[in-house]
Amino acid sequence: MNNSQIKCTFSTGLFCMVAGLFYIVQTNAGSPPVSKNNIVHPCGIILPKATGYVNDFTHLFTTQQTHTLDSIIGLQEQQTTNQIAIITIDTSMLGKCTVDEYTLAIANEWGVGVKGKNNGVLIGIAPGLRKMRIQNGDGIEKILSNERTQIIIDSFFIPEFKNGNYFQGTMNGLAELIKSIK
Repeated sequence: MNNSQIKCTFSTGLFCMVAGLFYIVQTNAGSPPVSKNNIVHPCGIILPKATGYVNDFTHLFTTQQTHTLDSIIGLQEQQTTNQIAIITIDTSMLGKCTVDEYTLAIANEWGVGVKGKNNGVLIGIAPGLRKMRIQNGDGIEKILSNERTQIIIDSFFIPEFKNGNYFQGTMNGLAELIKSIK
């Protein structure tokens, strides 16, 4: 090989490396960042890790309100072993998922409920979409049907939510859920 062939081969190789890096950067530019604090769902959305019983990602509640809800849920778990979690969902968290798909993925990923008992309830509130969903574990569905859950949403959560009173609506709905699963 002469010097001109070596230069050409080197510059072609360098070009291929740069083009390859550019391709990798471009392909991953639209991908969500992955951190050790989040779980990536198979459909590409990022599922946040639970921070407690109340996971207020949209800042619907004050610190005191979150503490109040957290205390009620914790006491209820001590008395019954039933686990309840609340998540407020920003529309940007959903990706292409519906609120129903997202809350089901969260309930499963977080493991809401005691293993073997499947006695968990996840309350998902997406204020930006004006939607909510309650996911019941199989053990809860034996005592609280999906139809009854929908009645609780419509009668206890939504009336206050319509007036912008998310905390009061959540308190009302939570109280009725706890009464129903005791």
